[in-house]
Amino acid sequence: RKHAQHVLYHCLHAGLRLLHPIMPFVTEELFQRLPNRRSIEEEPESIMLAKYPKEFAGGEHYENAQRQVEQAMRCVRAARSLRATYGLKPSQRPPVYLVCRGERAHADAVVAKSMIAGLCGASDLSIVSHGTSELPPGCGVSVVDDFCDVAVHLKGLVDFDAELRRLNGNAEEKRIVIQKYTEKTLAPGYTEKVPEAVRQRNAELIEKSNQELTSILEMVQRFSALSQN
Repeated sequence: RKHAQHVLYHCLHAGLRLLHPIMPFVTEELFQRLPNRRSIEEEPESIMLAKYPKEFAGGEHYENAQRQVEQAMRCVRAARSLRATYGLKPSQRPPVYLVCRGERAHADAVVAKSMIAGLCGASDLSIVSHGTSELPPGCGVSVVDDFCDVAVHLKGLVDFDAELRRLNGNAEEKRIVIQKYTEKTLAPGYTEKVPEAVRQRNAELIEKSNQELTSILEMVQRFSALSQN
């Protein structure tokens, strides 16, 4: 908690100094109201005397933290989107699962676990590896990217037949993308006429879409089995 408060104070302090040239009176008033400001050594009496923020030269040391937060926010957006799609109320706090592919994705999810759980309204957040049997049936799934999926336990909360229709629609969209770009790669003179960077990008898109299609089809099988019970 103290670390979070320190970071928030630093961001607010820097933000006020950034805004001061265009909002001098408001930022001065807020600056004077910062908590415990006068107890800090070398703190200027006025924001006009404070140093203007500079870029931190050591920012490259936080590349891992930036990646982890960006991945966490993508997971939160996916979980919130699932909640909105199925009309879950704020009071409903279903278990949420992160299905990770690869050791790095799993490690990043572990670091951001509490943040993700709090922001997506989960009663519990479990991190599982792709291909394990730890994910229970009856989960709505959203493919975040080629490193991670988010699953929200929806059993008893949504219509599974509707979820099947949604997943089948998503699978069809992925098939269309795969077919479209595969046909491009098979066109006569593709290797000679298309720049290498574009060929690489197309190949990566096909691979990513295939991975996402595989995940969707796995969930279709889960929901199909559940709807028959």
